[in-house]
Amino acid sequence: MGAMVARLTAASFQGREREIRRFTELVRSPGLLPRILCVTGPPGIGKSALMEAVRTRLHALGVADVLIVDMHEFDHSPEGLERVLVEYARPWPRRPGDTPLVLVLDGYEGVSVAERRHLREKFTAELNGPVLAVFCERRPPADLLVAKMGWRSVTEEMALAPLDMVEATALLDAHGVSERGSRALALEAMGNPLLTAVAGAVARGEPDPERWRDRLAEEATRLLASRLLQEGLDAHGFNLVEAASLVTSVNEEVLAAMLRRDIVDHFPRFTALSIVVERASGDYAVAEPFRSLVARDVQRRRPHECEQMQAELTDAEVIPLASPSPRTRPSPELLAEVKAALEWQRQGRLREPRRLAWR
Repeated sequence: MGAMVARLTAASFQGREREIRRFTELVRSPGLLPRILCVTGPPGIGKSALMEAVRTRLHALGVADVLIVDMHEFDHSPEGLERVLVEYARPWPRRPGDTPLVLVLDGYEGVSVAERRHLREKFTAELNGPVLAVFCERRPPADLLVAKMGWRSVTEEMALAPLDMVEATALLDAHGVSERGSRALALEAMGNPLLTAVAGAVARGEPDPERWRDRLAEEATRLLASRLLQEGLDAHGFNLVEAASLVTSVNEEVLAAMLRRDIVDHFPRFTALSIVVERASGDYAVAEPFRSLVARDVQRRRPHECEQMQAELTDAEVIPLASPSPRTRPSPELLAEVKAALEWQRQGRLREPRRLAWR
């Protein structure tokens, strides 16, 4: 699975010329360095693929060294990072006149607030010379001290958006998908580069649209499960993801009712997953396109169980709860939305566009 993810990540890069051009501008302007660049976006949007493309481009131009460090590779301490740099980023520290260094810290969302503060005070604040420090994480940095301490002047954010239709179809063309089929596949993946690459690999030898849609849903679900394992999700937690994918919005009471069991020990971890977005009402949703693809897969594999989960929501007055909760039952408005979404899902109308915005 890891090898497959690596291949698809490498194959999922498409476009991003504007972003690569910005990296090139920064390393060719020593007066702008040292500087911090925060690259953000949801899973599969192409952060790691962009970093690999940047390394390839800058190496070909001969204008900078690029070191990509996964945050799992050291203990998040300034001393641990210094040891990595001394070993792999020679010369370190960089001096004026040295070749610029692009230092990429991938998976930065796994760093705690205390660890971020320590790294900022003991490492980032002491950066000197031609160094571009790149922090890759899923959501924009939430450390308010950055703004208060004047870091805004040396920090910029690069938020990666989904591929547009031109980029997505070009990526599918690179996978050998015909022009006629590429638009339908691009709509299935909703601009997610990794899932677009998966769609291209699945559809290349499969002429039947219904079969490749099912296969895409199956492969996307497997890929998602593999990625969420890295976030500490277990089998019980993935059951919550599957149930939540059947509706457009959930809370703890709704999921407990759908699964007919106590989820109090698993719900906090579910809400912290990178694919879960919090709605303004305090409810939660699985982000598209993962929601639609997982819903299609679970409906195909376990249709009877899907019907049972729907049946648990037919009575708006009685929602069985296995544990005390601040709310004794979902609001009537939420239940109406859930039942409408389940009916929409049961009728097989999963492919209607229902986008959710990342916060």
